[in-house]
Amino acid sequence: MKPSFPLAFCRLVLIGYIILGSPLHLFALDGNKIPSQYSRNVWQIENGLPSNTIPSVFQSHNGYVWLSTFEGLVRFDGVKFTNFDQNNFPLLAGNSILSVTEDKINNLFFGTRTSGLYKFEEKKITRVGHQRMFGSIHKLFTDASGVVWIGSSNGVFRLDNGTPVEVIKAEQLPQGFKYSFCNGNQAVWIGTPDGLYKYTSGSPVRENGFPQAVVTALCSDKLGNVWVAASDNVVKLSKGDAQMSIMVARFSNSPVQSLISDKDGNLWIGTTHGLSRVGLNGQLTNFTEDLVPDDAVLSLYEDREGSLWVGTFTNGLYRFRDAAFSTITATDGLSGDYIRSIIETKDGSLWIATSNGLSRWQNNAFMTYNSRNGLSTDNPITALFEDNQGTLWIGGAGGKVEMYSDGKFSEFPISTDAREVAYSFSQDRSGTLWIGTTQALLSVKNSTVTRITPANGGLLKGLIAGILEDKSGRLWVSCLGSGLSCIKDGKFISYTTENGLPSPEILCMKEDANGSLWFGGYKGLTRLKDGHFVTITAKDGLYDNRVYSILEDANGNFWMSCNKGISRIAKKEIEDIMDGKSKTIVPLIYSKGDGMQSSECNSGFSPSAWQTKSGRLCFPTARGMSSLTPDKMYHNTIPPPVVIEEIKADAILFAPSESLVFQPGTNKIDFTYTGLSLLVPEDVKFRYRIVELDNAWTEAGSRRTAYFTNLAPGDYTFQVSASNNDGVWNEAGATVHFTVKPFFYQTWWFKIVAVVAVFGIGFLFYSLRVRSLIARKAELETIVQERTKDLSLANNSLEKVNKELADTVIEISTLNVNLTQLNEDKTEVLGIVAHDLKNPLAGIALTAANIKRYFTMLPQDEVLKMMEKIETSAGRMKDIIINLLDINAIETGKMNLKVEKFDAAAMAGSVIREFIDRASVKGIKLKLDVPPKETIALADQTATHEILDNLVSNAIKFSEQNKSIQVTVRGAESMVRIEVKDEGPGISEEDKKKLFGRYVRLSAKPTGGEHSSGLGLSIVKKLVEVMGGQVWCESVVGKGTTFIVELPAAEFMRG
Repeated sequence: MKPSFPLAFCRLVLIGYIILGSPLHLFALDGNKIPSQYSRNVWQIENGLPSNTIPSVFQSHNGYVWLSTFEGLVRFDGVKFTNFDQNNFPLLAGNSILSVTEDKINNLFFGTRTSGLYKFEEKKITRVGHQRMFGSIHKLFTDASGVVWIGSSNGVFRLDNGTPVEVIKAEQLPQGFKYSFCNGNQAVWIGTPDGLYKYTSGSPVRENGFPQAVVTALCSDKLGNVWVAASDNVVKLSKGDAQMSIMVARFSNSPVQSLISDKDGNLWIGTTHGLSRVGLNGQLTNFTEDLVPDDAVLSLYEDREGSLWVGTFTNGLYRFRDAAFSTITATDGLSGDYIRSIIETKDGSLWIATSNGLSRWQNNAFMTYNSRNGLSTDNPITALFEDNQGTLWIGGAGGKVEMYSDGKFSEFPISTDAREVAYSFSQDRSGTLWIGTTQALLSVKNSTVTRITPANGGLLKGLIAGILEDKSGRLWVSCLGSGLSCIKDGKFISYTTENGLPSPEILCMKEDANGSLWFGGYKGLTRLKDGHFVTITAKDGLYDNRVYSILEDANGNFWMSCNKGISRIAKKEIEDIMDGKSKTIVPLIYSKGDGMQSSECNSGFSPSAWQTKSGRLCFPTARGMSSLTPDKMYHNTIPPPVVIEEIKADAILFAPSESLVFQPGTNKIDFTYTGLSLLVPEDVKFRYRIVELDNAWTEAGSRRTAYFTNLAPGDYTFQVSASNNDGVWNEAGATVHFTVKPFFYQTWWFKIVAVVAVFGIGFLFYSLRVRSLIARKAELETIVQERTKDLSLANNSLEKVNKELADTVIEISTLNVNLTQLNEDKTEVLGIVAHDLKNPLAGIALTAANIKRYFTMLPQDEVLKMMEKIETSAGRMKDIIINLLDINAIETGKMNLKVEKFDAAAMAGSVIREFIDRASVKGIKLKLDVPPKETIALADQTATHEILDNLVSNAIKFSEQNKSIQVTVRGAESMVRIEVKDEGPGISEEDKKKLFGRYVRLSAKPTGGEHSSGLGLSIVKKLVEVMGGQVWCESVVGKGTTFIVELPAAEFMRG
């Protein structure tokens, strides 16, 4: 049973701290707060824990929190639990882990119930000492010098250079007893079954000034005091002196299980029935069961960011941390949880309108007003306002408003219509009171009410949601649904979406020190400056398009509320983006994880937020009043450690410490990482890059995996960085180096050989062509000489000879033009070679890649088929090179073709199969329509294959994704007809005229970025015609293209 104190008084004192602003606390929980004001997280089995029993909690040097449980050792990064048990480490004799710690060189140790002490390493565990040496290890502790101490059922040990040394031998321990340890005054203190021991060197010495009692828990504070729990008592030894002991608390029938003193000096006590706190003022506060259940608190731990971790016996893991906001609800004395409006009056009272009345905080006490003690009605309160004389005006329904002055309430009628509701108030510099209602704008002067409506003035239609007088004396009126009405010298000016407003719904207004007006509504934040409206929205980085309230703190930050929480942005950042000096803003976000009971802030009531004289910002929410003092906020300055946890390359896992060399063809590489700021882990942000690719960072947000695909072979460095909840970045982050190995055809030497080969073939072709033209020119010059000689001998044939001579001169001139053109075309020769060789080369590369990728999964016969495909493509390359040389023979009339009979349908099927992989990349279906029996052509097979290769390749190039290409083969008595039909863009009539020319560039372009040299169709036409066939094209723009080739037929079998 927990001790009883005047809890109501304590609660009121602590609420006063909240409302007035508590002192700034760094890296520790604020000991002045009501426990319900802490941000609380709970993790149990359903949240990922393997067990709800947490005997110990520890944070390692790299930021992970480690938990001992009855189902293994657990590592936690604030988002994900990773369990290590017998499934990971068969060496473990059992999964019951009771304690965990780390030594001075960052070795992690954990103690077990039955299998001894282990040292944990990344991929393995190592037993320390003999299994039976310790018995059950229930406590591990690291002293100030980094030495590990072991409390076990066999006594107390310490690790001396990794070797266990017995310090206290246990004969027989009481049932359930656990040794306890703490540092203090250059000694190690040990809690035992028979009292308190102190160790400085040699052997521990009993502290004779302390009773011979069972010590259940120990801790020390920053001032050198030692705190001792003996059964259900907690005693402080001032400066570690047992002669100066002070009783701090007594817990009747609730033995103390754990103690910890935080960085501020607050004492936290875990008992068999929950959690308690002793503040710096000595005040004991018990946590209610809705915060920590009536359960044994086995372990307490304060992490480096000041959070308190609480491990329980049956209810899992709890974490308490200071939050930016404190929230007061009906539990704390408010008349209701749903807050409508807040205002601070001149006498220092804070008035809070709720769904159940009006609450007033004054003299450290709440007072609630409703129809039973002052207010005339229980109608919802819609607005609060204090005038220059200190009268509080209270808006509501019923055709009236209420006033509070000199401790009394009174009514002020505003309408004969009971449905009229007052939603806003303001008082101008002349003393006129303005009231905005659902029907009109009222001015009150010397108790005289004047009604201004859209019907009798220039006022816009709509509920009056807000009224503001600016420094120049203009009165701004928000008319919900229409826009803004501005009154100056009795004249109305309307502002709507037609002349600058982003939205007709304006919910809040504010004037800053520079005279700029700010408006919040349903479509962002708007500034009116120098007569110009400028608006920013969520697209510019604003947290939400809805802005319910705008407050400005002393540091120039805007605080804005919405349905998703509250955001903070420096006003300068907002103005920079409005003035075109920057492109985006990055707000800091506050919601339920930051102390708010609800992220939903309320709007439509006035004021929709309030800043007190002390600078505290108060916001009405759907569950209480949330408030904070910006100047006293804890700023997390600790950059989060960054750890790369694993790398996955094509589903194969690698540890970051391994030598990371990935095989050729590795397509997908994933890096999983974490940032170990546990304060608000959901607000940890990441960015990453591969240094060698781009020095710019990729902003990953809260995503904890980076994905890369199709990295080229090479050496790389992956780097990831993280920021904490307050935007403090770990600039160094974490890095890992890795290598992607190349295929043989991706190596530098292969590329050099390939380039040399291409240029060699091109140069050979060019040389042969030049030699042929020079020989022809010499031949013609000889003819000219002979004919000139004949002319001198045959004067009677002068006219005929002159004509022939003129023709010969023209032919020579044409040849000279051809030679000049040849010099210009020599760079195009390489294009011919690249065009005709690239398809078989691509086939070889793709097949080789498939063999590598699926080698271990393919049957041998399938591998042989794929190797045959490579061999076939290589043979095709050889044939193409020979054909390129034969093109010269075509043009000089010396083409030697091997005309033979072959099945044209079978050849078409072979070409289709060669293009299946390439077509599938664009989702293109290849179809073949052939007769059931052979269709025999009489032509050169290699030339025919090259013709079909070019036509099918072009069809794929010029087809969009997910189209179809059909190859049809038919026969007749004299000709074999082959059609290649696509669903591409079609060919215009202008392009048809030049379709089969050399180096032609058509208006249509390849759809997948493929290369087109403009030579393919000219080669097709030359080869078809030299074999006695014909080729033509039929096309309609937008409906596809069909190329028809007719070749001589040897025979045609019907069927």
